[in-house]
Amino acid sequence: MNHPSTISSKLPKNGQSIFSIMSGLANEHDAINLSQGFPDFNPDERLTKLVTEGMRKGFNQYAPMPGLMDLREVIADKTYELYGIDYSAPDEVTVVPGATYGIFAAISAVIKEDDEVILFEPAYDCYVPAIELNGGKPIRVELKFPNFNIDWAEVAKLITFRTKMIIINTPHNPSGCVLGPEDLKQLAKLVHGSDIIILSDEVYEHIIFDNTRHESVAYYPELAERSFIVSSFGKTYHTTGWKMGYVLAPKNLTRELRKVHQFLAFSTSSPMQYAYSKMLKNPKTYNGLPQFYQEKRDYFAELVRGSRFELLPCSGSYFQLLKYDKISDERDEDFAKRLTIEHKIASIPISVFYRNKTDNNVLRFCSRNTMHDLNISLVQTIVAWEDKQTNLDHFTNIIETISDTDLVVLPEMFNTGFSMNPSKNGESMEGPTIQWMKHVTEQKQFELAGSLIIEENDKYFNRFVKVSPSGETEYYDKRHAFSMAGEDKVFTKGSERVVWNTKGWKICPQVCYDLRFPVWSRNDSAYDVLLYTANWPEKRISHWLALTKARAIENQCYVAAVNRTGQDGEGIHYNGNSVIIDFDGQSLVHDEGQDVVLSFSLSKEKLDNRRAQFPVLNDRDSFSVGLA
Repeated sequence: MNHPSTISSKLPKNGQSIFSIMSGLANEHDAINLSQGFPDFNPDERLTKLVTEGMRKGFNQYAPMPGLMDLREVIADKTYELYGIDYSAPDEVTVVPGATYGIFAAISAVIKEDDEVILFEPAYDCYVPAIELNGGKPIRVELKFPNFNIDWAEVAKLITFRTKMIIINTPHNPSGCVLGPEDLKQLAKLVHGSDIIILSDEVYEHIIFDNTRHESVAYYPELAERSFIVSSFGKTYHTTGWKMGYVLAPKNLTRELRKVHQFLAFSTSSPMQYAYSKMLKNPKTYNGLPQFYQEKRDYFAELVRGSRFELLPCSGSYFQLLKYDKISDERDEDFAKRLTIEHKIASIPISVFYRNKTDNNVLRFCSRNTMHDLNISLVQTIVAWEDKQTNLDHFTNIIETISDTDLVVLPEMFNTGFSMNPSKNGESMEGPTIQWMKHVTEQKQFELAGSLIIEENDKYFNRFVKVSPSGETEYYDKRHAFSMAGEDKVFTKGSERVVWNTKGWKICPQVCYDLRFPVWSRNDSAYDVLLYTANWPEKRISHWLALTKARAIENQCYVAAVNRTGQDGEGIHYNGNSVIIDFDGQSLVHDEGQDVVLSFSLSKEKLDNRRAQFPVLNDRDSFSVGLA
């Protein structure tokens, strides 16, 4: 059916969005959809239960037009705590049905025929239609590739008597770059003494990485007094489908915003507002987001490394840009479609975010997806005394039987046993055991870790080494020498705690006796798995079982600990008891005495959920360890 007369479109240049096109293509070809910006995991169960609680308490009718007062007050409190600025909950905070809506309402509130609005490309696709529907004229400034920085001198030249608004977005969609303090100072200088309004799109304010401060315009009084700040509950609480956000603005700007809002949606979901008003009172629910999403960014980056894609800098948001000029010279739209159809991965071509279709051979991928489980295997077995070749042959046969794993862990000094004779048994990082590990990982395509005696600069180390299929090595030197066996007399103690990255998982490696020293393993939210390799004697095995459980509980992490079996050359007996323990101290796999491979799949989602529900690490003391 069609209307009988010709329709003159108000947005003639706008058709089906690239997001719909690429998602449709992904569905058609059963591809992994990394094109759209939303999580593939559920929100905190506490939030969904609070929505139900709100409905049962009667929050089922229209909310007040500006939003529930309880929610607006909590938003004002949060903003003050974060940015040191006091917004009036009754007059300067407005709850809206989504950040895109808030942006449209803010533009509609102040932009009139022939008003000019400066914006930066590549730009989120809702800005220009909102400007044009209100009769305004978009004035575009291209961010400087590849770092997407702003040339403020260029911006200054574009300001005229018609300039009514400047739109900024940090962290930035699609680039993932962020504005710094100097950018905000330059902006303040540009608009000083003018009537120019700032629209600051800050929906990714809590998804910012590498300990970078989010530079909200709220930090700068001379900007805050002329700014709409748009924020998103959907991005912060993994609830993009609920379409909930809010706008902060001075009283006179808020008054104009609400004039538009009352005739568009009037209000938004009452029970969801109730839920957010309760959830937002706990800062821990958003203060942990930088680390949470940085792990996902790092995991995505790890998967890409070694390919011909080039990772561009990413300091915030869900998104990671990849440059593909070493793979193809196709236009980005064509390459994105081919990648989806032929290789089953959907992305977004960056040229669609420019009016002139600027093409730098770059695609945008959403890196916010759930990390894969970590499949870990512990090899619990006898170790021949100071007989390297026999041990390497033995482990070769065992490893040949292992499949479908990501990381295989061998006992402490797996090629010699716990020997205090390093001059006989030590070797370099280019020696035969490391070469054997590289050969095994290349053949089996999983990572392999275990400790051995390494000689370096005329010193000997009990070194826990991890080798990847690419041949890359990482290591940790045992910190605590077992003086009762004379280890401190012949080995040099390590001086640094390290964290390995495997499939995006943060793994803290330690060796045997380190287990007795909780300060050394104390988790400052740096790792997900505490990994021990050991030769732990049978007569003290009760200590081993108690301490591994304690380390898992106190550090709210998984513990994977492998121990040997049999008898060594000093007559000491070992009975295994290798174990994998979860963050609540529950044993996931455990074996006493047998020669066996213990395997388990660790769930990052379960770990993250537990840390969110019971965030004990947030209450830890702050201190550092002095090393002698």
